[in-house]
Amino acid sequence: MTSESNLYSESLAPIMEEGRARALKTFHEAAQRVPAYRSFLSENGVNPQTVRTFDDFQKLPIITKDNYLRKYSLSELIWDGDRFKADLISVSSGSTGEPFFWLRDRPQHAEAADIYFEIYKDIFSCDKVPTLLVVCFSMGTWIAGSYTTLGAMAANERGLKMNIITPAIELLDAVTVVKRLHNEYEQIILAGYPPFLKDLIDKGQEEGIDWPKLKVGFTAAGEAVSEELRDYFLSRGTSYSDDPTKVVNIYGTVDAGIVANETPLSVILKRLIYKNKTYQQRFGRGILPTLAQYDPRRKFVESIDDSIVFTSATGLPLVRYNIKDSGGVVDQLSELIDDPEQFRTALTHYGLDTSKWVKPFIYIHGRSDFTASLYAVLIYPENIKKAILSTELTNFLTGRFVMDVKYKSNMDQYLEIAVELRASAGASEELRQKVESNIIATLESDNSEYRRLRSAIGERSTPAIILKASGDQQFFSRHTNKQQWKAKKAQPNSEEGSN
Repeated sequence: MTSESNLYSESLAPIMEEGRARALKTFHEAAQRVPAYRSFLSENGVNPQTVRTFDDFQKLPIITKDNYLRKYSLSELIWDGDRFKADLISVSSGSTGEPFFWLRDRPQHAEAADIYFEIYKDIFSCDKVPTLLVVCFSMGTWIAGSYTTLGAMAANERGLKMNIITPAIELLDAVTVVKRLHNEYEQIILAGYPPFLKDLIDKGQEEGIDWPKLKVGFTAAGEAVSEELRDYFLSRGTSYSDDPTKVVNIYGTVDAGIVANETPLSVILKRLIYKNKTYQQRFGRGILPTLAQYDPRRKFVESIDDSIVFTSATGLPLVRYNIKDSGGVVDQLSELIDDPEQFRTALTHYGLDTSKWVKPFIYIHGRSDFTASLYAVLIYPENIKKAILSTELTNFLTGRFVMDVKYKSNMDQYLEIAVELRASAGASEELRQKVESNIIATLESDNSEYRRLRSAIGERSTPAIILKASGDQQFFSRHTNKQQWKAKKAQPNSEEGSN
C-alpha cells in the first residue's frame, strides 16, 4: 500500500463515521416527520425505536419508486406532510416509464451551491480566472438546467468571478454565445449533456470557432463520459489539451440532486485503469464505468446486490433508496491503484495532492434497461460509443446512435444500430462497412460474452448498421431532452436488417 493510500484512509475514517451518523439521523427524522415513510415502516413491521445503531440501519427495508414513491401523494412524501416546505418541482425523464414529480427545497439548493463552489473553485479556479459558464442543459421542468443555474448563482455569491448564460439545448444559440463572448473571458465552462457538448464543439468548429485556442472546461451530466469522448473534448474543444481533469462528469439525479462528481483524483485513477485495461478486475465488468467521489455527509451511499442505494435528507427525503443504477462504492484508495509508482508519477505530472480530495469513491455502470440483449449477451452503450468515436470515424459521425434487437423472418435475433452522420458527411457502403468493422472489433475486444457469442454463431452476431442523416426525426431529433441510446421497445420484425 502506498503512503498516499495510508494517509487517505486515515483522513477518510472520520468522514465516513459522520456520514453513517447522519444517515441514521435522517432515518429517525423521516420516521417521525414523513407520513409516507411512517406508513411504509409500519407496513414492513419496523419499529423506529429499535433502530439504534448503523448495523440496525443496514437492516432497514429498501425503498423504490414502485414500493414507496408511487404509493403516496406528494404531500405524504414531504417533511411534515407540508409540500410548501419545498419550492420547485422537477420531473424525471421517464426513461423507464411514466414521469415522476419531485419537490426540491432550499437546503437542497444550498447543498448544490456547496458542491458547485467546490467544482468551480478547486478544479477550474473561477475565484481567480474570469469565467463564462454556458449552461446547455434543458430548462423547463427538467432538473439539470435550473439546478445548475441556481447552484452556480449561489456559488457565485461566495466570490467567484463567473457570469452565467443559459442557451439551454438550442445549439445555434450556444454557438452564438461562444462566438460573441469568448474574447470577454479568460475561460469558458460548457455545462451540458455529453452528446450535446460534442454537437456544440462540432457545430462551433463549422461556424469558425477555433476551440484549441480557447480555455474551455466541461461539466457534463446525464450519462457517462467515456475516455474516448473526454479525449475528443480535449483534442478538439479546448487549449487544456493535456489536462483531462478539466472535463468533469457529475452524477446527478432528479431524485436527490448531485450524488457525486468526478474530481482530478478520480479522473486520473480512471484513466490509469483505462490505460491498463483493468476495469474487469476493478469494477466487475468489461466496460469502464463513471468513477466519481461523494461526500457521505450529504448523500450516504451503499452498494447492495450491485445496485446503488442512497440516503438523502432532501426536499423529498429518501432512506435506503434504490435508484436502480448498477454500481458500487470504494472507500480504500489502494483498491483503485494498479501500480503505485505509475500512480505517483501521474500525481506529480498533474500536480495533484490527494489530501485535497479525501472522499469515498462511487462507480456507476448505469441502468440495465439501457443495454440490448442479443442471444442473452448484454451489449452496453459504452461499447458502441467507443467504436464510433474512433479517430477515423469522428469526421463522419456525430457519435449518436440507437440500438435495438430485432428479428429476421426465421425469428433469428440480430442487433440493429442506427448511426447518425454529421451534416457534412454522406452515406456510403464503404463508411457503413467501416462502422460495422469498428463495432465488431470493439465488442470482441471489450465484451468477452460477445466474443464467445461470435465464435459460436459467426456472422449472425454481425450488427446491421443503418446510416441516418443528421437530425433524423425518428432517431436523432434535437427536440427531445436526451439522446436515447437504446430503442424504447424492441418489436419482432419480419424484415431482414437493412444495411
